[in-house]
Amino acid sequence: MTQEWVDEYMQKLKTWRRGDPKPVLTPEVEPTPDPGPESDLAGKIQKWAKDHGYPCQCFRQSTKARGFLVPGWPDVTLILKERVVFIELKAMHGRLSNEQQKLKLQFLFLRAEWFEVRSFKRFLEIVHQ
Repeated sequence: MTQEWVDEYMQKLKTWRRGDPKPVLTPEVEPTPDPGPESDLAGKIQKWAKDHGYPCQCFRQSTKARGFLVPGWPDVTLILKERVVFIELKAMHGRLSNEQQKLKLQFLFLRAEWFEVRSFKRFLEIVHQ
């Protein structure tokens, strides 16, 4: 996501009214999503991080996590050399919740690296940028 996209989105969000269709940006090209649930993708990412020596925390929203996690917080926080990456995992047909969309905007506005990931291939592209 470029800064130009974020600026465009923020401008649309300012003029958006309840009942209007929500503003949508053209998404980045995503490789073919991995089959299976998000948990499979999370497991691959955690294994990659452990094998490469990077701290990685995978949070999943659950009844046990209520009160601990901010609603909409990304599934994965990965600390790389000189970068912290926040990743929201989605299965093939998953969509961002309202809370996730709001946090995404906040993260991007603050110039944090936030990504929606549906495949391990896309994850590898992100960490090798």
